Amino acid sequence: MKKVNKHTVLKAARDKGYWCGYIAGNKVSKHHIAGGWNLGYDVEIKAVQIEGAWDYIVNNDKTLDQFINAFLYYQNSELGNSVSFWAED
Repeated sequence: MKKVNKHTVLKAARDKGYWCGYIAGNKVSKHHIAGGWNLGYDVEIKAVQIEGAWDYIVNNDKTLDQFINAFLYYQNSELGNSVSFWAED
């Protein structure tokens, strides 16, 4: 597992059409993303271009901003107050 920044995730989604990885609270350690307590949320982020502007859809359901807002709303503050993106090595 390696932590990646949001810019890298969005660029990969635009280049390939999608990005697969995990979203977790920013205080969650690498050990607990896909193992341990399994605190990472498995996502596929698709890039779509609408009228010349890029938008990003998570798991064919919500926009990335909607998803992050909902995730943080239910996120325990001990696990972080923002999100981190994680990718398999």
